[in-house]
Amino acid sequence: MLTVYDEFAGVGGSSKGATAVKDRDGKALTELIFAANHKKDAVEDHARNFPAADHFEGDVARADITRFPRADIFWASPSCPPWSNARGKRRDFDHSTQGVLFGESEPDPGQLRQHSDPIGPCNEAALVDATAGAVRVAAAWGDVSRSERGRQARAVTALLTGHGHSLDCLGLTGKGHPRHPLYVRDETQLTPYDPQSPIGDHSVGPEVDR
Repeated sequence: MLTVYDEFAGVGGSSKGATAVKDRDGKALTELIFAANHKKDAVEDHARNFPAADHFEGDVARADITRFPRADIFWASPSCPPWSNARGKRRDFDHSTQGVLFGESEPDPGQLRQHSDPIGPCNEAALVDATAGAVRVAAAWGDVSRSERGRQARAVTALLTGHGHSLDCLGLTGKGHPRHPLYVRDETQLTPYDPQSPIGDHSVGPEVDR
């Protein structure tokens, strides 16, 4: 019997699929022993659907996973908001590649600022590789008023334009930052992004952290 840990378990759809595996005689081959989700009502519903499994409610990025039980199979469904049509935003991941300003995966901006190298040693190379041969490249990092974000936004802008890309955007915020896709209407079209537009601290005068 193979044991299963389901992360981002929701109310149990993936858990049901993972535990539906049977041999030719109909004997179950898998057993769900642990499930995790950040949302209280999802965990409660999942527990009702799988009462024999242990559950964790909270941010798994902050959890001490050494305290989680060992499982033979680790199933991690994608987080809904950035990887699905959640929040009413239609995605096009089959036709696009998305990069990030900071290579370090850290959901808490405060923790990111404390990291010794939040950009990462290979992030610029990854961005160059991801945009190689791209028909269009869009800047969509949202608000970068904090100084470290502004510096990296300018560095990435210079990097991409230096490799011959003309940048597009989904419009600008009031401070001149290229809008983040989560905060624009579905029908918003890409328009040319002027690299000389205000970025970060330049949009509000002297460089300050807020």
